Amino acid sequence: MGQLFRIGEMAKLFGMNIRTLRYYDEAGLLHPVRVDPETNYRYYSVEQFEQLNTIRYLRTQGVGLEDIRAALAHRDPAGIRDLLRRQEEAVTRQLAALENAKARLAGRVKQIDDVMDTSLLDLLRFQDMDPRPIAVLDQPLRAGESLELPLRSLENTSGMAPSYFLGKVGLSIGREDLERGRFDRYRSLFCLLDPGEAPQGLGGTLAGGKWALWRFRGSHADARGQYARVLELLRNRGMVPAGDGAEFALLDFGLTERPEDFITELQIPVAPGPG
Repeated sequence: MGQLFRIGEMAKLFGMNIRTLRYYDEAGLLHPVRVDPETNYRYYSVEQFEQLNTIRYLRTQGVGLEDIRAALAHRDPAGIRDLLRRQEEAVTRQLAALENAKARLAGRVKQIDDVMDTSLLDLLRFQDMDPRPIAVLDQPLRAGESLELPLRSLENTSGMAPSYFLGKVGLSIGREDLERGRFDRYRSLFCLLDPGEAPQGLGGTLAGGKWALWRFRGSHADARGQYARVLELLRNRGMVPAGDGAEFALLDFGLTERPEDFITELQIPVAPGPG
């Protein structure tokens, strides 16, 4: 068996914590070759150095204990290769998830920077939009009605995590209501989706084309008068709504505790009016 090393010596040789070696023993990864029945001291052999190195390497690669235990129980090059290949595939999936998370964070930072630009308040702008995928809850809502319960319903039904909803929730208002000056009800609640996001059976789209954008200081409760103002500005330009409008709370209690700082944006698809 050769030279034996007590657990403390083994831990020092490998720069490890004694608790980790005990954990490996309890997990069935690396048992001491001998345990003194009187002192309960654990002893390891030189022959176990390579096994411990293998465990440590696989752990640094993120391989789980169950997979390591199975690989050590039936150790062969093909088995280790297949284990590493599976872990490579898992890391690839993790990297893709991290890239998606990074893109969402960058988008959120950009959105907050945009909201903080006060020069965009009370300014009619036009923007050509590509079709925007959404998760949608087709549930009529009255102006001033709390959105918390409908939001939970959309979250639970779509299978999307709460983090996906931050800064991307909107209300749709029907084209007919816009044309008739009825701004006290909404057609649906929706959430903008990032590329690659797929809700469970609640998918929809905001149409592409030219949209009029109007941003104001206030909340959803203040939107009715703003709609009338925007539609008048559009009529003066010879333009009319070309579809359902969208209303976004860009700055609310999620970002500030001051209601006087709330910012909402109205978005209306537009087309040239008759004549």
